[in-house]
Amino acid sequence: MYDINELNQRFGAAGRIAFRIAENGMPIMLLVNSHGSCEVSLYGGQVLSYRPMGHTPVLFKSRESFQEAGKQIRGGIPLCWPWFGAPPSSGLPRHGFARLVSWDLLSTQYDSKLTEASIYITDNEQTKTLWPHSFELVQKISLSDNLSIEVTTLNKGNEPFELSQSIHPYIKVRDIENVSVSGVEDCKFTDLFTKKSNLQNGPLSIDKETYYIYGNGKNACAIRDTGLGRNIALTYSGMKNLVVWNPWIEKSSELEDLGDNEYKGMLTLAPATLPEEKMVLQPNEKITIKTSVQATLI
Repeated sequence: MYDINELNQRFGAAGRIAFRIAENGMPIMLLVNSHGSCEVSLYGGQVLSYRPMGHTPVLFKSRESFQEAGKQIRGGIPLCWPWFGAPPSSGLPRHGFARLVSWDLLSTQYDSKLTEASIYITDNEQTKTLWPHSFELVQKISLSDNLSIEVTTLNKGNEPFELSQSIHPYIKVRDIENVSVSGVEDCKFTDLFTKKSNLQNGPLSIDKETYYIYGNGKNACAIRDTGLGRNIALTYSGMKNLVVWNPWIEKSSELEDLGDNEYKGMLTLAPATLPEEKMVLQPNEKITIKTSVQATLI
């Protein structure tokens, strides 16, 4: 259990960093400065909202999202860890467990241009039932003229382990059929529905269920949203692939935690390390991934 008064006393700062309990009982951390604001759920260690000054909210969150412990929050910026996609064995959660457990505060800090918080989880009895390895996972959330998330994994055990992961932003758009994604031009991608590979010709437009994986060596992409009059730029490091997902009509109707028509207002752009990359972390080895999101008016 979280003691909100204690969190505010130890880690809060008037007008910059505050903690509260949401209506569903989940603890929320608010980061604020002259550049904007963001909210982070300590359950799941997940950014829920990001609003730069002078903009409407950048992140999508489903009105049908689950609101209880043990289930994922549909939207914001979840962390898929220590596996991305299908679990390594049956009975385990898709996209790992980092977004399904409670995180603790490590530190907060701020100055005239930056508000920042670091949160963490380590292996315990709960995680050992899902994944047998010893680890420390630290997530640093920084609010400046952009929102950046930096995730560092430490192998604390005596054996190496495989790791796949993704920082997975859900971007809010006015109308999915009137946006385009740049930065993927001339990149090879795999359509996970057809299992076919193709070469992207020009910016990507979305007009059907989309689940593409780009081997995007550029480490950057952007959504141009004429309806909201803005560009959302995404930069990332430590991950070789970019996953683009929109469930469209049929899949949306199948998802319990997504409204039937909500696909029109969202697009996920998720930098990722995929399971097939067979990334191995040796004992006492660290690896860091990072994603930044920045909004500009057009």
